[in-house]
Amino acid sequence: MMTKNLTDKLVAQIEQKIVKGEWEVGEKIPTHREMVSLFGVSRSVINAAIKDLDSMGYLEIVPRKRIIVADWKHHGTLSVLGALIREKAYDKNTLSALLRSRELIETECAKLAAINATPKNIVDLKEHLELGKQLVNNLDKTEYDIKFHHLIAVASGNMVYALIIKSFEEYSREFILPFYQSGDVSSFVSARHEKLLSAIEQKNPEEAGKIMKEMLYHGEKIILSIADSLL
Repeated sequence: MMTKNLTDKLVAQIEQKIVKGEWEVGEKIPTHREMVSLFGVSRSVINAAIKDLDSMGYLEIVPRKRIIVADWKHHGTLSVLGALIREKAYDKNTLSALLRSRELIETECAKLAAINATPKNIVDLKEHLELGKQLVNNLDKTEYDIKFHHLIAVASGNMVYALIIKSFEEYSREFILPFYQSGDVSSFVSARHEKLLSAIEQKNPEEAGKIMKEMLYHGEKIILSIADSLL
């Protein structure tokens, strides 16, 4: 467990250097001996971290020759997106791309939910909406909102969509909380959630997709308008 913790810590340290541009794409990374001195860890920890960073798309390993920083923005995994957001190393274009990707996926989730939602999915959504009406704290509203969107993805019947939305949760918190702090948005969100559930119950995929798209577009406009304070 100790070795795993040290490996995770080293991965985070190297990840930070890469996304912040201290180690540039195409640059050869320090040797194992240099990293032992630089980070104060053993060679086994370094080997484990390099393996993880390679699988995440940050490094390119040329056996017995060299290890370089890979073109991680184009060949990395979703973990790269998480690092960019954690380190506030993204720009407005990246933020816009994230929000648009979410819009495409979640609009489809809403349509599929109107087709595939089970009675249990409907009950879960109704109970969650009732819970949301009692919330006053922005942190609680943020968690409510995140779970609502995941419940819609689960109701879509598409396991992959549900997994993708779940993977976005860590990053979403960085934007949804400021969204709720930006002003009186709760009434708009609550009304759209009710309408969306109604469209799903009525098995109207076009209406469900329309409402989800409208809701996300509204959020995107607000988030992008306050983006400078987030960066």
